[in-house]
Amino acid sequence: MRTITEEAIKLLGELPPHTTQSALEHVSILAWAEVYTNEARMESGTVRTIPGMIFLSPDDITTPWQAAEAILHEAVHLKLFDLYLTSGDSIVQLLRN
Repeated sequence: MRTITEEAIKLLGELPPHTTQSALEHVSILAWAEVYTNEARMESGTVRTIPGMIFLSPDDITTPWQAAEAILHEAVHLKLFDLYLTSGDSIVQLLRN
């Protein structure tokens, strides 16, 4: 999993570097673990109550490209969570502008 993670981060740095850097600044921890809800199993996920943490499923994410996509996707969620925490309801106005 470490190799996939390292290669995924490298890919993200090469493809959309500005967007990637901005989103990754909100990530503190990447954890490879099975992620479940009552309804389904997820390939990746974040939880607003655990700031900065991304969960990745080792059974579903098996290539650096899949990992890069999931990491960027979840990092954007974390960025939005952080914006919400710092600006509260004004996030709606921020996104509209």
